[in-house]
Amino acid sequence: MVKPITLRNYPLHIDQIEALGLPTHMYARAMADGDGDDTDTFTSSALGVHALWILDFDCCKKLPMTSEGVKIAAERFWRNDPFYPNPNTKCEQDAVLWHVFKQRFLEASAKVMADKDERIRALPGQLIDRIVDTVGVYSRGVPSA
Repeated sequence: MVKPITLRNYPLHIDQIEALGLPTHMYARAMADGDGDDTDTFTSSALGVHALWILDFDCCKKLPMTSEGVKIAAERFWRNDPFYPNPNTKCEQDAVLWHVFKQRFLEASAKVMADKDERIRALPGQLIDRIVDTVGVYSRGVPSA
């Protein structure tokens, strides 16, 4: 009998990803794109052809396109499962991944928001700044004391 596949989160840490020879920078870019389509596939000897999927869209809520929305989004970034590049790292390779993620997020956001007014187009940069500024503020889903 074949065991059914589940969509659970399985920890795969960066050192394991690197040991398997998986494309870390490509993964970081795909996470930053965040569009949820499956056109970006990856191939590796460890996993074969595979893709990253964004799950839990049922948990998403509309955010205001304001500085308050930036605050909420940054909090959600930190309270989410830790499957994203992290700006709070001492490891040089991890710092590079954060930079790759950040640059791609800003590029993708600029494309999506190209027809918006200047105030709206500035929000993705404000979000990145807020994420960096709130390193260590949230722990296990709650604000630190």
